[in-house]
Amino acid sequence: TLNIDKTCYMTFPPEEADSIALSINGVNISKVKSCKYLGVVIDEDLKWTEHIQTVYQKLVRYTSIFYKLRHKIPQTVLTNIYFAFVHPHILYGIEIYANTCPTFLEKLIRLNNKLLRTLQNKPLRHPLSELYCQYNTMPINMLHQYQLMLLVHKCQHHVEKMPDVFRNYFELNSSIHTHNTRTKNNIHLFRPKTTFGQRCLKYRASNFWNDLPAECKEESCTNTFKSKLKDYLLA
Repeated sequence: TLNIDKTCYMTFPPEEADSIALSINGVNISKVKSCKYLGVVIDEDLKWTEHIQTVYQKLVRYTSIFYKLRHKIPQTVLTNIYFAFVHPHILYGIEIYANTCPTFLEKLIRLNNKLLRTLQNKPLRHPLSELYCQYNTMPINMLHQYQLMLLVHKCQHHVEKMPDVFRNYFELNSSIHTHNTRTKNNIHLFRPKTTFGQRCLKYRASNFWNDLPAECKEESCTNTFKSKLKDYLLA
């Protein structure tokens, strides 16, 4: 059954549908500016600022806790704590919410840096690259690229394991034309007319994939691809 009291709707873009009124069995459905769906907060402008703020509020409470624990617990345990309580919140939905303006992500990036610095008991001027290297992870913007590349890799080499909606999500240039060009094995890029279109997941993922070295794109083993991809991004 459908719980009407918990049902709402949004319009994209919001200013073009102010006259729409929806109802179910005579009960009006409320129009909202944002809602949580499968753990991701979707806003009507698709800026993902509200989801970023939600993740920020979840993680900021650990600042004082980590500060008190850093001298009482071995570093191996602190590493496990980070990957149990911080990393999953950052990683969940990062393919979507990190696909926004860099300024919107800045506060979450700074908080993640602070948590890593606190857990590792490092001074403020300690290089950020060493903080991430110590925990064998990557900054949020790099994790975003990493996860997008894994999505494309699955669609290219293990499409049978993907949902039907992703079966033909990325098309190669060779399937569009028969010309023997150097880019025939690249993913075909559609041409967005706005900066908003350039932030589309499909466009950004295709761009990232086309820039990868050939040895990465041709690697079918997922674990080997992850290793090569991580080395490429960190380099």
